Amino acid sequence: MKYISAICFALFIFPLVGKFAFPILISNWVINWVMFGVFSILLPIAYAHSHVQRKKSFQLNEFLLLFCISVGLHAFSSQALITADNLLNSAVYERFSYAQLFEKTYVDNAEEDNQTFAQFIYWKDGISVQYKLNSGEYALYEPTSDDIRKYQENVDVNKSKQALNTFNTEQSKIAMFFTIFQIVTFIFVSQLSLYWLRRKANKQINPTPKSGAAD
Repeated sequence: MKYISAICFALFIFPLVGKFAFPILISNWVINWVMFGVFSILLPIAYAHSHVQRKKSFQLNEFLLLFCISVGLHAFSSQALITADNLLNSAVYERFSYAQLFEKTYVDNAEEDNQTFAQFIYWKDGISVQYKLNSGEYALYEPTSDDIRKYQENVDVNKSKQALNTFNTEQSKIAMFFTIFQIVTFIFVSQLSLYWLRRKANKQINPTPKSGAAD
């Protein structure tokens, strides 16, 4: 029993510490899944042994607390990744809708302000739009070499942001799967272990008479 407890705590702590001490090892998904699977099975077994053997209450609570912390961390990771996606999608460029941006190029503002919004649209989408001059006429915005460079930078940033969004979405799904898997496994394995341990204890208390024994 004490070995199972030690292994459970080691499997819980090692991935957390290993991210800093052994990043290459912990980044291997096979190692992560194996450690998580073993931990998810051994933890309810340790809980069942502790419950049947009537150990001290603080030790029983340790297993339940470890289970709750592990599930909570996975649930928190899933929600944090979803929140990160939302923050990435609500960047400063999204403060104005397209309709508002185009409107600001021809309202009765100063010509420099209208030109600035036309420049901003080019930075964002690489589109040259007309903007209103002080004379009331309209001119097509002509991007400079700096504007073209800025647009290319934004394209690269958007690609990186999209890749990060995809990564966060996949990791969020995995974290949620870990949460559900651990809860289901804990309930099933703990109940199965409790049933087997109690049946074993009952047989020791009430041994089955050997066949052929004298009456």
